[in-house]
Amino acid sequence: MKILRIRFRNINSFYGEHPAIDFTGSPLSTTGLFIISGATGAGKSTLLDVITLALYNEVPRFGRTISKTEIDKQGSVVNLKAADEARSEAYAEVEYEARGKQYRSRWSIAKNRNGNWNNYQMEIAELPSGVLLDVKKLSDYPEVNAQLIGLRYEQFVKSIILAQGSFAEFLKADKNARGRLLEDITGTHLYRKLGAAAFEKDKEWAEKLRLKEAEMQGVRLLTDEEITSLHQKRQQAEAERQVAETQYQYWDTEKRLLEEEKVLSQKLEKLAQAQAALHQQLTAFAPSEEQLRQHESVREFASDLALLKEKNTSRDKLQQQAEVLAKRAQQLANEHTQLLYEGGLLTGQNDVTSENWLASLDAFEKEILALEGQIKEQRAQASPLMAAIQQEVETSRVPFLQKLPVKDLEASLAILEQEWAKQQEVLTRFPTDFEAESALEKLGLQERSLNELSNYLTQRTFLEAEGKSKKTQLEEARQVLQQDTPRLTQLSVELEKHAGTLTQLREQRDRAYTRQSFEEQRKQLKEGEECPLCGSLHHPFVHEYLTNFLDLQDAIQRAEAELKVLQKQEQTLAASLQAAQKGVDTLAPELEKLREGFRKLDALVKDLAASLYPDGELDKEQLEIRKVAIANQRNQVNAWRIAQQTSEAIQRLKGFFGQLQDFRAQVLWQQSTLKKRYAGTDIQADANALRRRWQAWENTTKTTAEATLENQKQQVETDQVLTDLRRTLEDHLQRMGVPSVEEANARLLPTEEYQRLKHQREALSDRHKQLAGEEKAVREDLAGKKAARQVPEVLLDDLLLQTEKYRKFRDQYLSEAATYTEQLNANARNQQRFAHLQAELTELRHQRHKWELLKKFIGDATGNTFSNFAQSLTLSNLIGLANLRLRLLSDRYMLDKPRNEADSLFVLDTYQGNLPRAVTTLSGGETFTLSLALALALSDLASRNVRIESLFIDEGFGTLDPDSLETALDTLEKLQSDSQKIVGVISHRHEMKDRIPVQIQVEKGTDGTSRVHMVG
Repeated sequence: MKILRIRFRNINSFYGEHPAIDFTGSPLSTTGLFIISGATGAGKSTLLDVITLALYNEVPRFGRTISKTEIDKQGSVVNLKAADEARSEAYAEVEYEARGKQYRSRWSIAKNRNGNWNNYQMEIAELPSGVLLDVKKLSDYPEVNAQLIGLRYEQFVKSIILAQGSFAEFLKADKNARGRLLEDITGTHLYRKLGAAAFEKDKEWAEKLRLKEAEMQGVRLLTDEEITSLHQKRQQAEAERQVAETQYQYWDTEKRLLEEEKVLSQKLEKLAQAQAALHQQLTAFAPSEEQLRQHESVREFASDLALLKEKNTSRDKLQQQAEVLAKRAQQLANEHTQLLYEGGLLTGQNDVTSENWLASLDAFEKEILALEGQIKEQRAQASPLMAAIQQEVETSRVPFLQKLPVKDLEASLAILEQEWAKQQEVLTRFPTDFEAESALEKLGLQERSLNELSNYLTQRTFLEAEGKSKKTQLEEARQVLQQDTPRLTQLSVELEKHAGTLTQLREQRDRAYTRQSFEEQRKQLKEGEECPLCGSLHHPFVHEYLTNFLDLQDAIQRAEAELKVLQKQEQTLAASLQAAQKGVDTLAPELEKLREGFRKLDALVKDLAASLYPDGELDKEQLEIRKVAIANQRNQVNAWRIAQQTSEAIQRLKGFFGQLQDFRAQVLWQQSTLKKRYAGTDIQADANALRRRWQAWENTTKTTAEATLENQKQQVETDQVLTDLRRTLEDHLQRMGVPSVEEANARLLPTEEYQRLKHQREALSDRHKQLAGEEKAVREDLAGKKAARQVPEVLLDDLLLQTEKYRKFRDQYLSEAATYTEQLNANARNQQRFAHLQAELTELRHQRHKWELLKKFIGDATGNTFSNFAQSLTLSNLIGLANLRLRLLSDRYMLDKPRNEADSLFVLDTYQGNLPRAVTTLSGGETFTLSLALALALSDLASRNVRIESLFIDEGFGTLDPDSLETALDTLEKLQSDSQKIVGVISHRHEMKDRIPVQIQVEKGTDGTSRVHMVG
């Protein structure tokens, strides 16, 4: 996994938009080691926060995911100054490469129109296409990045972003603290949780087992004797219940029959009362019965009587209609007189009659319409003139014409006369045959030539100045090459000499180490006694060894320091020579190109000046004066053109306004004539209204006359029908004993009344039949009940006593039998439950056995047992990986586990024959080397399946002394060189900034915000 570039806006102390930090571009791409420097609190670690925020929505320093609630409450992540702005936004973006593909992951948040934060947003795009990945939920983005990279957040911050302090603490911690730190660093808390979980599981299953055993003890089972006794008691109770049930049924039947007899007797009494009531209803209905009889005697003549009544009604309506028609005829006569009057008033004629009314109205309408048509025609002829005036004014560019009051003819003509005189004064400045377009063309040609000459002069001056600058730079670069090349050769010789000296010193030190291996034998040597190896009696090395060894160490360190100084001088001098040579190679062609361009421009200037001014070349000031003169001439010509165009427009408008005055006079005369003949506004509407009223009068008059004749005819016909019908009907009625038609009408009942009385008569008859049938059925049922009784002499109270006595006996024996049965059933259920509990208890013991074994081997209340075992394996694995890394950083030490019940870790000193030493005895530089090896080992451990190509080390250098810091820097340079990783170091130490040339500098401003600058 490799970080390619990051971008951000308004993150922590960084306000506003900041330039992208591109790890693939120069200078970061040309060196594998760079430093992120800045004062404490400037925002160095924020650059690492941008990476984790854009990928996982988490920041290591906060230890939780970021949300809008966190931003509001804590004031974190978003810059405080930006957070106070109404429509603020912030984002963090990182581009990375993983498994051969490139991606861009972005985190952003913005405020809405109400000034509140919206929820954060994330997106992931595949590069270079920019196509967004389809991620369903916002919370899924960190997991998608984890799948693409191959590292979860916890692994990422332990593999790519390393905090040195935690590993130095790990080195010097005691056993318990080291175990907790190892859990925190490697994320292996799971083993402690598993051990504690095994203990809790065993405890849980033991409690289940105890509860199940207690439950079994609570189950009581009956003995065989108790079961036999219960069966016997239940049989006896059942036999006694059957005897009581027989007696109860006998006496209950007698009681029921007697009660039913009583009910039937009561029902006979109610039937007698109902029959008496019915008799009263029949007596009350007798008058209605007589009405029904009389109605039915004349019912066959009901239709003729109804027809006679209908004809009488029709005759009355016809008489009323005749009266209405007479009133309408009088109204029509009045309307006719009014129409004759209004027609004469409109047309101005006094002799209007019914015969000539329409003709006079038509003639008057035509006359008025003719006058209105003439007025419209005059106005139509004037309309194009007004449109032409309006167009002339709207399209004109002359200010006074644009403001001309075109609706006021007199004012417009006065303005045009004044402006005409002004334009004539302007036109007299040039002759009448003056050609303005030709003059403007000549002036434009002169001006273009002057501009071209001015541009050539400017370009020539620029090339001259640029050439002088390039020439000076070229001479300086050649001087550097001439002076520094011999110095570089001399430095190379000195470096070779110092390297040989350093090699000799190291060989001497190695020989001293070899001699040290005989330390035990050397301690046994005594002055004056033979050496068992060489036979010498003198042993000077015993006293001089320590002094010689320390002198060699000091000499080697001085030689290494001098060699580094010479190497740095050689790098600086070589870079300077390379830059100078590059300058020579670049500047020489550029200078020649500038000279060639100057020669060409100089020739163009001379040729153009000669064609324009044969007397000699003009300078810049003279050119500008000539340009101003040409501009003045052009302005005068343009003013003449405008005056000419304005004069033509004035002439056109004056002509239009004159014609409009003529049309207006004619229209005024015609309007006066029209007003004398007709004072209204719409002759057609007024005439049509009168016509519609005349036509309505004629139609109504005709209709009324026709209706009057029809009414008279219907009255005659109706009177004849009434006479014939009454004569016939009276003959029939007299034969039936009805003296007259009026008597027959009196006997007839209304249809609804007849139907009501008829239904009432039928209902009384049906009720009489019903009561008779019910009385007969009740008497027969009562006789049957009396015959069914076996002890008719026993009264009801005695029957109730006997029935209740045997019911209680039956219920008592039934309850006793049920109690004995329930006791037997309960015992059977307890037996089944006891067998079920036994099976469950066996299964629980089986289930608990595995948790009991887990507790025995890995479980305890705190989880220490399994955690200690797992951390010992993890520590061994981590120490093995750290030693692989340590070989690349130092050939002296190897990490080892604690020894002899000691708490701290040990190292094996290979320079001292693998002598074990506690890490607490190491110097600051040695401790840093071991810490870095541990950090890299953990990175290897956390990213076993992912290739890590970017590494960021956050602090860890602040407590180092100068010598240790120098060792640390050598270690980092060797790490980068051997692994080819891009290594970024975060520190505020000035020594590191001086040593590492490529820097990302974070500067904090006076307003509290920070900026990023790239140096290198």
